[in-house]
Amino acid sequence: MTRANAYVLETSDAELDRLLRAADLLAPIAISAFRQAGLSVGSKAVDLGCGPLGALSALRRVVGDSGTVVGVDTSVAALATARQALDRLGVDDVELVAADINTLEPAQLGGDDFDLAHLRLVLMHQADPVGTLSRIARLLRPGGHLVALDFFAPPHLEPGLDAVDLAWDWVIGAMRARGASPDASRRYRELCDAAGFEVLSERGTFLPMPRPVIVDETILLLSGARRGVEAGGLATAEEIDDLLAELRAHQAGSGRAWSPQTIELIARKREPGTAGKPQVLATRPSG
Repeated sequence: MTRANAYVLETSDAELDRLLRAADLLAPIAISAFRQAGLSVGSKAVDLGCGPLGALSALRRVVGDSGTVVGVDTSVAALATARQALDRLGVDDVELVAADINTLEPAQLGGDDFDLAHLRLVLMHQADPVGTLSRIARLLRPGGHLVALDFFAPPHLEPGLDAVDLAWDWVIGAMRARGASPDASRRYRELCDAAGFEVLSERGTFLPMPRPVIVDETILLLSGARRGVEAGGLATAEEIDDLLAELRAHQAGSGRAWSPQTIELIARKREPGTAGKPQVLATRPSG
């Protein structure tokens, strides 16, 4: 994932502090979803595509010392950063596994009896999200749950900033050019149905954030995706450099801002022989 690759280039104390602040900010949303999905003390959970931190600490808070938490990512460097971050939090009982979720076998994680699988900004990067979900279903016990969060719309700034809008257009265009699925959140129901899940809840999520943070994150995102932007024919190297310079000129700007909009999905693996209209949990409108 582009963001994970960018993150793992920085392993300083300051970067770890930033990751921990981000985890704290997102933890209440994640924990609410985990509990809504039935995760509790003693449960077994896996965070797929966890990157340099993911929701590992939030999962540990929910399952407690008697539960099991496993983090999976293709990047060994990202997992090393995750271990540093967990150590800073005093969490030493999370297993980290270097593996590709699209070839992952249950035996690599010790079995197919996980109660919950979590994916944050993962399905949107897959060429075949149905295939990815089908692979994940193999890790879950019958009736096990999936909690996913994927991109829906770019960040919103008031007053608006064209440079931010253009940067996001380029990055999303690069994802499409690589065959990724930036519209995965808009197709959750059809994807889940094809992969053997029933959707229980979908809700839109976003947070008010300091405007400079949104600009900084956009700089990081575009910097990490620049090869894909160039390869997709969306902009030249010079045009990317010019846009990054323009963004840096606005790093101290004032005004209001909100994080990128995402859709949170809670779904349940269908048990053998079950069919029919799915149960629906309490849902907030996504727009």
